[in-house]
Amino acid sequence: METLRTLSPAHVKKAKVVEKPWGKEIWIADEPEYGGKIIEIKKGYSTSVHYHQKKKETIYVDKGKLKVRSGEEEFVVNEGESITIEPFTVHQLIALEDVRLIEVSTQPLNERVRLEDPYKGLRSPEDK
Repeated sequence: METLRTLSPAHVKKAKVVEKPWGKEIWIADEPEYGGKIIEIKKGYSTSVHYHQKKKETIYVDKGKLKVRSGEEEFVVNEGESITIEPFTVHQLIALEDVRLIEVSTQPLNERVRLEDPYKGLRSPEDK
């Protein structure tokens, strides 16, 4: 039988913030089994066109309106809706309004292959 545990202030962590040319990511969980982020993208900006080799992610639109581009497909994900993106799925997230997204995913959190990156020269070393 498992031993019950308790929590203490030692379990509280400061979230990691990764500044992006289009907004920022706030890493709220980076555990061996899973990860979680709050992603903020400014209106009119987008992520790079990319895919993940290992990472499976579900993105919930907490605020705003998001356009998703995947190959020839383009569609809107509205506030209160979510989308799950499987590994090797090419995608780009475009903010039609200021958006706040909540992402839960498998690891690794920062694994991606960028195919098109309009911000290549603007990225911080942490965001390469």
